[in-house]
Amino acid sequence: MIRPSSTTKINYVAPGQWLYRKISVGGTDQEIWATADDSAQAQYVNGTLEVCRRTDPCAASQQWLMPAGPSYSLIYPPYPRLAKAEVRQHNYDVLHHIKPPKPATVKPLPTLPSLPQPLLDKLNTYGTGCADVAGDCNAVNVAANVLTGYGNYPYLDSSWFLALADVPGVSVQQVTDAAGNHDMALTFPAQDGVTTICVNASLLSAGTIKYEGYVRDGRQTLVLNQAPVSGPGVQP
Repeated sequence: MIRPSSTTKINYVAPGQWLYRKISVGGTDQEIWATADDSAQAQYVNGTLEVCRRTDPCAASQQWLMPAGPSYSLIYPPYPRLAKAEVRQHNYDVLHHIKPPKPATVKPLPTLPSLPQPLLDKLNTYGTGCADVAGDCNAVNVAANVLTGYGNYPYLDSSWFLALADVPGVSVQQVTDAAGNHDMALTFPAQDGVTTICVNASLLSAGTIKYEGYVRDGRQTLVLNQAPVSGPGVQP
């Protein structure tokens, strides 16, 4: 039985929730903060915390952990919310001791396919900035975004890894990453974007999936630690 690792699990944070990450980029460790929806990120530059949003002028020169923010509606579906008029009516009924009506039945949120090819097809519909869309490039980039913590997918579902292993032209090999971990590397045929996703090989052999990181433009990025925090610059 394959099960996800709880060490990288971040569940149900709001889109604007700040997440702390310690990462290794090209063998160099750094700390970075980003909102769960990837709309803003922050890091220390020469001892000063710099916060940049995607809509700010600084965004063009910012070294984003992921170049294209996810905004994946099915991965991060909006929670059902009551309309303002419904809230006012409810408060009025409570204040005047009127028995409030039974709450409306909430329709189930949409879900992603679980089978590999339908899942790849759906993930490929999200634009991630891939110039070369062959080889399921967009799907691979979505997976890297989500596994790195963006998009707030509730857990590391093994179906994602089965889908990645189903990408045409994918190769699988054993590698040692920059942190010294023995990884299983899934390498994809796309010419740009994320070309490799790494999973801890030792844990995988024991039946546990633990995502380690990805390779983009020949540079390896590893996620060493991540946790929700109250704001940019705050340590977990």
